[in-house]
Amino acid sequence: MSETYPLVQQDDIPALTFTLKEALRSPLKIRERHEKLIQAARRGKLFFQKTNLVFETEQGPHQVNANICETTDRYVVLPGGITIPVISITEVYSEKSI
Repeated sequence: MSETYPLVQQDDIPALTFTLKEALRSPLKIRERHEKLIQAARRGKLFFQKTNLVFETEQGPHQVNANICETTDRYVVLPGGITIPVISITEVYSEKSI
């Protein structure tokens, strides 16, 4: 993680406008993101561990530190049914590893 992006609260995410194009260019990076999201969802369910997500919006890049409840091919689901489109996510990382 080389840059710091504005941290948004989970409850503020629905007010953001997400970009409608793929944020990553490399097929390898897209596959890595998918694998990291699956691992983050498992950690969220089993250990209640939060994950940092950096994502692109029309207002610029933002990040959130949240527990991932589920991930699908199209969306990441956070508590309260809040969703983030997978194509807008550029980074997935955890402060501590298990």
